[in-house]
Amino acid sequence: MEQNTIIPIEIKLAMNPKSPTRHFSVLSRYNMPIQPGLIVSPCDKIRTINQEA
Repeated sequence: MEQNTIIPIEIKLAMNPKSPTRHFSVLSRYNMPIQPGLIVSPCDKIRTINQEA
């Protein structure tokens, strides 16, 4: 959390998770702005996930 803003980070064990940001929606209960986050997984290349949390 930085300046009352949540920046989510999640670590995945699967190479290709089906819905990688599904747990980010839990953060909405805190009534704070949620910025783009980071998902770490054991992929062999960097890729972008363009989804709203």
